Amino acid sequence: MNYDYPITGTRIIMRRLFKHDIPDIIRCYAAFDRLFYNPVDTSFVENVFLQGELWGAFVHDSMIACCCYFPLDSSFYRQDKSYIYLTDFITDPHSCLCAGYVGFDEEMINRFFDTKDVPAVRRTIYTAYMNTAHMQAFRQGFRYIVHFTPVKTAEDISPVFRCGYRLVKLRGLEKLVVHYIFARSVFACDDMDFCCSHTVPLSDTKKVSALLENGYLAFDIAKKDDTVYLSIAPLITD
Repeated sequence: MNYDYPITGTRIIMRRLFKHDIPDIIRCYAAFDRLFYNPVDTSFVENVFLQGELWGAFVHDSMIACCCYFPLDSSFYRQDKSYIYLTDFITDPHSCLCAGYVGFDEEMINRFFDTKDVPAVRRTIYTAYMNTAHMQAFRQGFRYIVHFTPVKTAEDISPVFRCGYRLVKLRGLEKLVVHYIFARSVFACDDMDFCCSHTVPLSDTKKVSALLENGYLAFDIAKKDDTVYLSIAPLITD
């Protein structure tokens, strides 16, 4: 199944990937080498193909981005330390679809798009991947979606909020690399309700982390006077 996302006259096609795409998949995730570790290697990708799926974004048959989806409690992922850290606060991993890292091939993107258009291209692709996660979770009968991305490589997390995800934690996962951890409900009846909210600078990671650990969720992001703010509120519980 293909989905078209036109940007500034250039058509981006989203399609499911297969094993013959592995070299291009690894290339798209190469940017994560700048971290202390890159979890996406050939073995990881092969395991995802066995229990989940990967989707690529293409321009003129060239892959420019990639994202993986798999059940959070997949047998291969349960061996990962990140799974232990996530299930410290996720009580029912069986009900969750994991939307993994979104990898961008910067060189390929710069080949097809003007520099001024690249941020919009990245936002559009990220939005497409978050929406694909919702579609796949609904189709496969999951109740929740979990998505995480390293803070150090996250240039713009606004598309995640605009697709209905909430920032639930700011925690170290594998190798203690700090990640934004997002979640969203697949069905409206499971959606998260909030009471009064306030804003916190995104750069104040200690305060953001403390609030997230004490019953708050972030649900929106905005920029004002060159400062990026999170809209954050306590979760309403019975």
